[in-house]
Amino acid sequence: MSNTSKLGWRLEEIAEALGVSRQFVAREEKLGNLKAKRVAGAVIVLTRDLEDWLEGPDGTRDPYCGADRRLTEFQSEMEERFQAIENRFQTLENKIDLVHTAILDVRSTLRLLEESRPWILPAKN
Repeated sequence: MSNTSKLGWRLEEIAEALGVSRQFVAREEKLGNLKAKRVAGAVIVLTRDLEDWLEGPDGTRDPYCGADRRLTEFQSEMEERFQAIENRFQTLENKIDLVHTAILDVRSTLRLLEESRPWILPAKN
């Protein structure tokens, strides 16, 4: 990217150029890993700051050395969150099954009462 005369990049442009999500780039900016400026309501990353971010902490010119590690961390975090959501969903499913079973038991009990002791239950209109 250093051979271009472009001064700055929008987050969407960075994501598209690198083949990563815009959310990943925005997260990097929010965490302070990617230096950005606000210009007329847009988030702009200067070319030199983008190059520094891509070089990563060890200064190598591999364009993914810094971003790749953070992308892997982000992916791992998202997988953990997905697993937590999946576990909560399973818990809710189990509770729904218990409630459904309880409703069936109550209905069955009411039917038995209705058949064996109709005077216990209020009259149906």
